[in-house]
Amino acid sequence: MSITPFFLERPVYTILNVAVLPVTTDQDVVLALFQFVFPINLLLDAVKEELFKGRSLGEEQAGVYNGLAEKLKKEYGLDGRACVQRFVCELQRRHIAGWSVAGRILTHLFTPHAGGNKRNIDPLRDYLTAQSLGNREDNVCGLHYQSCPFSVFNYFDARKNITNSIHNVDD
Repeated sequence: MSITPFFLERPVYTILNVAVLPVTTDQDVVLALFQFVFPINLLLDAVKEELFKGRSLGEEQAGVYNGLAEKLKKEYGLDGRACVQRFVCELQRRHIAGWSVAGRILTHLFTPHAGGNKRNIDPLRDYLTAQSLGNREDNVCGLHYQSCPFSVFNYFDARKNITNSIHNVDD
């Protein structure tokens, strides 16, 4: 195994995780040990920079939203940004926080928290707009985010209808 020059130029802390699997006979005699090594290399200068720079809550949330948007675009060919904004918008009308712990977590994660701080507002501007649109009485989020043809809540409504029809047949 060779070490690239990249690792020689930066301070690195390596954690080696080792998993050992024994190969035994029927009489529990160990014949061999397979050892798997999973290294984790932490680039200390990058970690230090992130720790001292710090990220605001708005930057953290925007990072989650943008990561999800990229994943939707890459894996499903959807306008990921519009889909996340549509979800934030529609979430304002659905009170899923009362449904379960998962509902509370999703509501907290997908409700932008700017707190009046410019450092929080700038990365969340489009998501705060989606939240504001969702809180309006005349709101139709699907019209505002037409480039996203998919609503997560339509999926849940369809599942709810299927579940209700199954329970009604059994009664």
